Formats: sequence, C-alpha cells, structure tokens
Amino acid sequence: MTQPSEPMRVAELWVYPVKSCRGVRRTSAQLTELGFANDRRWMVVNSQNVFITARQYPQMLQVEVTLTSDSGLELRYPGMAQACVVHPCSSSQPQLKVKVWEDFCMAWDTGDGPAHWLQSALGLPGVRLLEFVPRSAVPRPIDVPLVEARRDIGTSFETRFTDGFPFLVISERSLEDLSRKLAEQSGLQLEFAEHLGLPLPMRRFRPNIVISGGSPYQEDEWARFRIGAHTFRAVKGCSRCKMTTIDPDTTVADSENSKINPLKLLEEQRDWGRGALFGQNCVCFSPNGAISVGEEVVVVSTRSVEEQYADKRPRPRPKPTLMDKAYATLREPTPASLVGIASFGLLLGLAAGKLRLLRQG
Repeated sequence: MTQPSEPMRVAELWVYPVKSCRGVRRTSAQLTELGFANDRRWMVVNSQNVFITARQYPQMLQVEVTLTSDSGLELRYPGMAQACVVHPCSSSQPQLKVKVWEDFCMAWDTGDGPAHWLQSALGLPGVRLLEFVPRSAVPRPIDVPLVEARRDIGTSFETRFTDGFPFLVISERSLEDLSRKLAEQSGLQLEFAEHLGLPLPMRRFRPNIVISGGSPYQEDEWARFRIGAHTFRAVKGCSRCKMTTIDPDTTVADSENSKINPLKLLEEQRDWGRGALFGQNCVCFSPNGAISVGEEVVVVSTRSVEEQYADKRPRPRPKPTLMDKAYATLREPTPASLVGIASFGLLLGLAAGKLRLLRQG
C-alpha cells in the first residue's frame, strides 16, 4: 500500500457517553487507557443487569446526551419536557457485576432518578443506567482474534462498555464508496440519490475517529498509524450489525429487501469469514494527551487483507434459512418477536395436548 498523495487528516471525532444513545461530536478528544474520555462510560441494562442496545430498542438512538461540567450527564428525549441530570457515581458505592455480550465487568448504579426517567422515555420497565467502574477487580480486556495483531500488541488492552475495542476508525472515502454502490443498485448516480437518504450519514456507523483523504477502505490495510504524537494499532475489521440499517434520526430500519440496505451490501462484498466488515477497531499505544480535528494521519506500517484473514475472501452470503432467522430472533429479541415466540409456544402446547387426547381416545 502506497502513501496517499494528499495528506490524510482527522475530519471528525465522536464520543458516545451512553452506549447506543446519541454521540457527542468533539473538536478534540482526551485519550485514556480505555478509549476517549467518557466514551461508553454509561450503559442501560435490563432487570438482570444485562446490557440492552438500539439493536433491540431503536428509540435509544433518540436520547440526546450532553456532558456536564461536573463530569456527569444531561439526558433529553423528544416529547419529554424534563431533562435528566446524571451525577458521577462515588467510588464508595456498591459495585454490580454486569454483562456486555459474553463479558462481565463492574458498574455503579446511577440511582432511581435516571432509571425512572429512562423507563418513561424509552417505554421499557425495569431498565437502569449504570456507570463503568475503572480499574476494578473484574477488568474487561479486548479480544484479539487475529494472530498477526496479537503478536504485535499482546493482550493487555482493556475497554469500557464498547462492543469490544476502545476506538473505531472509518475513512470518509470508504463511506462515499459504500453510498455510491447503494445508489448504483437503484440505477442512480450518487448526486441524484438524495431522496433515497444517500449519501449515508457517518452517524449510522458510530465511529470515534473519521479520516479524510486517501482512498476507499485504506484503513483495511493499516497496521500502525500515527495521529500527532500518538501511535494507534488497527487490530481487526469491525463486524457490522443491524444498527447500520437504522436511520439515527427517524429510528426506522431499512427493510431486508430494500436496495438502500448497507448491511446487506457489506455482507455480499466485504465478508472475510468474520462478518460484514466496515472500519477498523483500534487501540492506542500512548493514551495520554488529546488528538484534535485537523491533525495529520500518517500510516507507519501496513498488512495485507490476505495476511489478516488468510484464505477467507469476500463471498456471497446464502439467503438465511428459517433456522437462521429463528436464531437471530432469539439472539436479539424485540418486544414483537417475544410475543411471537410466546404465541408459537402456546400453539405447540395446544397441539401437543390435542395429540395426547387423540391417543387416549
């Protein structure tokens, strides 16, 4: 991979204080050993202390978040006259063990006030807002599945309530290319596809660092890169989920058969056996100080896609079977799907009872 002729720069910086809620755009962002300061520091959980996200409850994307001067939060929601103020938790508070995917980590409960406000705003009884406990007895290490990355960075990096990594990096050119291909599927040039919601907003993909300049998908081949005095390592491609199909403004999801479905296109063209990849999950070797919009991005070392994923090439994904759809429903249930599952179970029970009566008769 050759260095681009035009300099690459930091175009946008984003922090997402509450997991799955609206992000906060920054002109500069403070680096910490767990990612940007305040990124995914808070998380909404159900009554079993298991995380919930906009994958199941898209209305979470409409919770507007403001960071306050006392390192707390102010939350607002459309139609709610009263904002919710969230104060930082005290380190002396009792700690709770919470679950994020298959990981466990420790958190503080922010109290009944934020809990009741979120329950009312989201229409979700029993949910609560928790704050991450740093340097706890139950740390949350990142997963480094690719051998070439593991040799370089080891296994010492940790994260907060992210899906798995401290930083997500995406280039503007990559999103432009994805939007162009979606427009072409509808027989249009990108500049004439605004009525279809194109180009897609970067907010659909929730990056921390957006890069301008360079070429589409250049970040796929980065190993180490530098922003100012800070060296980052791209660990693995980010495997995307149905969050990418949800309009962050309307919370309406693209249908499976819609031509404007970025996840479907990514599954068809960018699946190396590790999911539909878009953007790079990264760590920072020097998590002190800050980075700012406008700083130059310099690629220090690269690795080929083949080196990362061996013989796993993008391939057409077969249409999901009925069992695949059933598994996806169980893995990420929604209120509607839970009603369907309960109804199906009731029908099975009635059928089994009728069969027993017939056999007895």
